[in-house]
Amino acid sequence: MAVGVTTNSHDKKTVARAVSLRDAALEIRTLMQEWQPGVCVSSVQRGPFRIRYRDPATDAVAKRPNRRPARKEPRRSFGLEIVGPEPLLRTEWDKDAVVLTLFERGHWESEFLRLASPTRRVKP
Repeated sequence: MAVGVTTNSHDKKTVARAVSLRDAALEIRTLMQEWQPGVCVSSVQRGPFRIRYRDPATDAVAKRPNRRPARKEPRRSFGLEIVGPEPLLRTEWDKDAVVLTLFERGHWESEFLRLASPTRRVKP
């Protein structure tokens, strides 16, 4: 069952678990960037999981000479999505808040955390 939870939710265990999964996904990203110096990883396949990252610093449209900048404002929050056979976790955060828009609880959580553990520091 998918659960949408915001930081004002009373289910602090769900938010804490989602944050630990997000942190594991960020650790995987860090590892991937170490293997590809100078590359800002925005999506990676790790085991059966596809992880997509959104960084507001890289969301801005590059300005080109003789072109008007896009009117759309870049998002100001970070974002992360973990997908297996179906979407499992979708979250956004900034310095003050974490918002879960999707969290499908299940056995995938422990499998995902193992992929980010320090003992699995081998290049995929």
